[in-house]
Amino acid sequence: MSDLEIAFRLNDQILTFWQFYVAWSAGVIGWVFSRSRSWSLQKCLGVASGVMIFNAFNLVGLYKTVSSLSLILTAMQDPAYQIPAGLTDVVFYATLQRLEVGPWYMNIGPHLVADAIVLFFILVVARRAPSVPQ
Repeated sequence: MSDLEIAFRLNDQILTFWQFYVAWSAGVIGWVFSRSRSWSLQKCLGVASGVMIFNAFNLVGLYKTVSSLSLILTAMQDPAYQIPAGLTDVVFYATLQRLEVGPWYMNIGPHLVADAIVLFFILVVARRAPSVPQ
């Protein structure tokens, strides 16, 4: 497997981490909004604990994958790196630029902000009685 193929696989894994995270978070928020009555403190804490465990595993996987991809792309941008046969310099470097996902904190930061929002919905919004449409 070539370095470029590994980089594409890592990029795909990053997208998969985000897809699972967005689906999970949307499901939890949808669950909060679809409640028929307020949640007990025990239920809120249980759901929040499950969400935090999932988020921790997702964050660790995302961090490791982004860090690995960054290291591979840095190595491939080295002037001594041999561009794969059949690719022009322009195509190769454009591909590397496309694979760049930014520093790890640009992925982890938004994740942590979204984590806080989801926890707010679980710990604050779900404890309130749902509003009745009029």
